[in-house]
Amino acid sequence: MRSLVLGVTLLVPLACSGPATPETISRDRFIEAYVGLRVAALNAGLATVDPPLRDSVLAAVGVSETELIEFASVHGDDAVFMRGVWDEITERLEEIPLDVEGATDPGG
Repeated sequence: MRSLVLGVTLLVPLACSGPATPETISRDRFIEAYVGLRVAALNAGLATVDPPLRDSVLAAVGVSETELIEFASVHGDDAVFMRGVWDEITERLEEIPLDVEGATDPGG
């Protein structure tokens, strides 16, 4: 009986922790890559980045497109977490002076 109680006591914390979350890039790395992609697109006058530009931005950050997709897949259902991610992306974009013809500095 004592070994049964000990076994259950050891297994309960594991069961309560839920399934393991797959490893993804960090929140900061995702934000850095996304901001880099948005700035590159805006500086090039594009709505979205074309594949060569995307690949060069991601290579500079050290992130693959697959890693960005995995991050979004793993964390996308966590609305509170993702709201924080998008808020930080917005804040960072507002702090960056863009090199777009006719654009105004969002900070001033």
